[in-house]
Amino acid sequence: MAATEWCRRAMHRPVREQHKELSEKLAGHWAYYGTIGNHGLLDRFRAAVRGGWRKSLARRSAAARHEVEAL
Repeated sequence: MAATEWCRRAMHRPVREQHKELSEKLAGHWAYYGTIGNHGLLDRFRAAVRGGWRKSLARRSAAARHEVEAL
């Protein structure tokens, strides 16, 4: 999935910056694909992206993980 690839490439960037950009990407995806009856698939996509992001963040240092808890 392109979103998890982005998460891996961006994992060296500050967490707040990643969060902001990823939120914007998800909002755009939701706006484009958000039609009646597509809510379940969009939720599954968001969960997959979130899981990929958390996985990439888990590969960072412990200090970076504490930064994530503050979000």
